[in-house]
Amino acid sequence: MAYIIAKLLDVPWSETLHTSHILKNNYYRTFLAHIENAAFIRTICQETYDKLDRFLDYRYSKKIEMIHLGLKLVSNKKENSNKFIGRKNNKFEIVTPAILLPYKGHQYAILAAAELLKRGLNDFKWTFYGHGPLKGEIYQQIKKYNLSRNIILGGMIDNASLLLKYRESEFDLLVLSSISDGYQPEGIPVTIMEAMSHYIPVIATDNGGVPEILAADAGILIPQRDSTTLSNEIEKLMNDYERCIDLGKRGRERIEAQYNSMNNTRELINLYNKK
Repeated sequence: MAYIIAKLLDVPWSETLHTSHILKNNYYRTFLAHIENAAFIRTICQETYDKLDRFLDYRYSKKIEMIHLGLKLVSNKKENSNKFIGRKNNKFEIVTPAILLPYKGHQYAILAAAELLKRGLNDFKWTFYGHGPLKGEIYQQIKKYNLSRNIILGGMIDNASLLLKYRESEFDLLVLSSISDGYQPEGIPVTIMEAMSHYIPVIATDNGGVPEILAADAGILIPQRDSTTLSNEIEKLMNDYERCIDLGKRGRERIEAQYNSMNNTRELINLYNKK
């Protein structure tokens, strides 16, 4: 459709590829046709760029561009270096907003929470926001590990309400324990960007474009399917609020530098102007 409209209006067109999961042999001719006719194909992270370039046998490197997704950044006077001092209800508040499907790895978050309990650490509350077919299974896992007081299934939450909770500093940490083996890899998860933009520290798995956004020590990157490392990193943050503050600041700085929608939009416009 974009190709036809571009032809009719005599304007350049482009395509944006968010993840690499669609780069399969049965789509090869489609991507070949797209890149031969488009001004460029944009990827939102370096991992997808590299896989697309390799998928097309490195013949179209000059027509592949990597420009990050971005957020409209909001300055909030409440978000400052003191936001982590004092826990709400004497609990360390963790949030995982993700659809309840296997590739989001909730089972490893549950195992990490169970490990924290074994260590005598029960002063945390972990809210899973989202819906999906695994709700019943996740609920049973929570009961199995006696985590009903610690892990809350918060159901669906609209984005505006979630961002309000971020702005009101209701969470001390965001965790995303997604897995890619046999599943769709992450691109640049917006949920991570949003948390970081509100000074919330992030722990996430080495999946797709996640290492890129957490680069420069902007967050904590852990291996996939590794509940022990996840519990270890959570425990460290529970015992070190200064580190929470530092991670929150560096996360915000990373978003400002690389994931600002105003800057990324200008970069896209400049690309079109060159075509």
